[in-house]
Amino acid sequence: MDCLVSGCRYLDVLPAGVNKGSTLLALLEWLEVAPERVLTAGDSLNDLAMFETGLASVMVANAEPDLVAHLPRLPATYQAQAEGCQGIVEGLHHFGFSALLAGRLPKRVAGRDRPGRDGGLVCGREPP
Repeated sequence: MDCLVSGCRYLDVLPAGVNKGSTLLALLEWLEVAPERVLTAGDSLNDLAMFETGLASVMVANAEPDLVAHLPRLPATYQAQAEGCQGIVEGLHHFGFSALLAGRLPKRVAGRDRPGRDGGLVCGREPP
């Protein structure tokens, strides 16, 4: 079992090895979504595992100090100047996801052949 305190008041008790990061990576694999099409964002210590995945990430300005302390070892994580949702918007611009904010629809993902997933839309930037 893994335990973690976030927000100086929340106690998360999770099965060993299960966290936002491992779960997100498993979901991306299951959905066949390329990691470069994903942006994560967070503000509390329970988001650290998500930032540790190496996915493009935004730490908003009002992130708790215990999370900010990890920033130097998170090269794929951008520290926004704005708080909350505005910080996430700032991060979307930083990582090249501005088209989502301009109201353009995401492109369809090719090669989907599993039932229930054909023709699904995936939000994100075009792969390099």
